[in-house]
Amino acid sequence: TSFVIDKKSPYINKTIEKSDIKRTGKCMVIAIERNGIETFNPPLNTMFEIDDIVWIVGEKSNVKDLL
Repeated sequence: TSFVIDKKSPYINKTIEKSDIKRTGKCMVIAIERNGIETFNPPLNTMFEIDDIVWIVGEKSNVKDLL
């Protein structure tokens, strides 16, 4: 599934690594779409920006909790 980084997002201006999506959310970021360009398997030092579309995978219950 995907979600959009908005100005209220707890992930704004954090890297994938610092966001702890993998550890605390038990989900993996598999792609980020920014300005119409998709980046698959983005590096852990990729910083989330406003309007990024973040694609994640994980167990259904973990994805629901993360969102």
